[in-house]
Amino acid sequence: MKITYSITKEDFWNFNKFISHQTTEGKRNKMFSNILILISAGVFFHFTKLVDINDSILLTIAWILGLSIANYITRYPMAKRRAFKFAKTEKGILDEQTIEIKLEGISKVTHSSNNFYKWTAISRIDMIDEYIFVFLNKRKGIVIPKRVFKSENEAIQFYNTAIGYFKSS
Repeated sequence: MKITYSITKEDFWNFNKFISHQTTEGKRNKMFSNILILISAGVFFHFTKLVDINDSILLTIAWILGLSIANYITRYPMAKRRAFKFAKTEKGILDEQTIEIKLEGISKVTHSSNNFYKWTAISRIDMIDEYIFVFLNKRKGIVIPKRVFKSENEAIQFYNTAIGYFKSS
């Protein structure tokens, strides 16, 4: 099966968002970040004496929760901005690309590159409402919007063929 299409910055952002929210690695990174904020805030308050833990545990907890919430709120727009900038500046991401799946592997051809990945080099393949993601590693993959197919059935057939080749390798 062979398809030719281009992705948008939003497609690239949705791939990054999927990695951040749905993968174990992304969840682990968010949890680590929040734990680091809690520890840093506790150490900061302890050494600066801005909030004395003995005087007001509730105030300390409020500060730490506030910082965690601020971290959560600011992380999203910053990550989106970074993804948009990366997609715009990195060669080949938003170029027209041709993807072809064969028994031996998957090929990706753009104006700037010509790559072939054996199925054993693919870490996983996911299908969600609007996309098919072919992961090359934990953070890198091929984004295939379902809108490039003529129908939902064609997208499902593409996915099932890819999964079949992937599992048989």
